[in-house]
Amino acid sequence: MAQDDKKITIGLAAINIGAIAPDGGMGTDLMPLGYTQIDTCQLNFAEDTVTPFPVEEIDMPVYVQRTKGDSTIVFQVANPSLEALVKVCGGEITGSGDAAVWNAPNQANGLELSMEIIPQQGFGFRFPRVSFSGRFVGNVSKNNLTTFEVSGQVMQPTKNGVAPYTVVPKATVPAA
Repeated sequence: MAQDDKKITIGLAAINIGAIAPDGGMGTDLMPLGYTQIDTCQLNFAEDTVTPFPVEEIDMPVYVQRTKGDSTIVFQVANPSLEALVKVCGGEITGSGDAAVWNAPNQANGLELSMEIIPQQGFGFRFPRVSFSGRFVGNVSKNNLTTFEVSGQVMQPTKNGVAPYTVVPKATVPAA
């Protein structure tokens, strides 16, 4: 039974993000944006869109066209740094020390980065190219955290022969 436990993926050890490799493949210098708010990391692999082409003479389609569904990732960072905001959204930091502020960009950027999700147990996920956006969410109160929600759209890597994502045993996912 212990062998079957290795097939179970549970818990979150780290979410790391960084620059895409210069050749368009998976980045290697990945860092966390901060602590992930509990129960907020979601992988959403949509079903394919299926378009059947029926004909008059028979009840079944003679051809079915499939288009791959979107793959998205959403999570909330409980303690983002100003540098994390720049990494995900762009903009710039002005000032230094306690006087440093993040100036949000005037337009949406859709910054593209590599990402890995490392579980506490089970399979990890690597995404060579993800288009990210971010926003603050939550109530500003003493009973709630105002978090920084990060949303990512998985994209086809620009390097030939590289898959949009890979699923790997946790032991082979490089530590941050």
